Amino acid sequence: MLPFDSGGYDKFYRDICDNAVMEEYYLPQKKEMPAQVVNAFFEDNAAYYEWKVRDDLSNRISTLDFHSYSMKQICVPNGKTDYDQRAASIELHFTAPIKLERATLLAIVGPDTALEDPEVVAFASGLGAECVPYKLDLDNIDARQRQIRDVTRAWLKSGNYIS
Repeated sequence: MLPFDSGGYDKFYRDICDNAVMEEYYLPQKKEMPAQVVNAFFEDNAAYYEWKVRDDLSNRISTLDFHSYSMKQICVPNGKTDYDQRAASIELHFTAPIKLERATLLAIVGPDTALEDPEVVAFASGLGAECVPYKLDLDNIDARQRQIRDVTRAWLKSGNYIS
């Protein structure tokens, strides 16, 4: 488990982290760890989703705590580094397949054309998952992340998962 997107580490964050080896940032494998990271840097799930760091973050993180301070630098872009809100996305690594089941799959977010596919509809229906479509913008690839984010935010709010 990492407190950031590992795909961007070498390109975007390594310099912020004084070239530390990414493996130094692995978190303990405890189910409460993501909630603790969210609370430490963002306060709650809604703030985490919107990438609104705590106002008191600077007071909470000591520059002597190298790893937490580096994470703070990732969460609070300095304008010198070009990366997006995935930077502070908690990343989970699994060594075994994850079984999707009714108790763990709430929704499938995807392009409307994919969610019209009878196999996808049957799969979602069989698990009691809601299909949450968005109109795929074929002309503007950069808009896709925003589209997924916007429709997911609306779905999370409609289910009172975030405020």
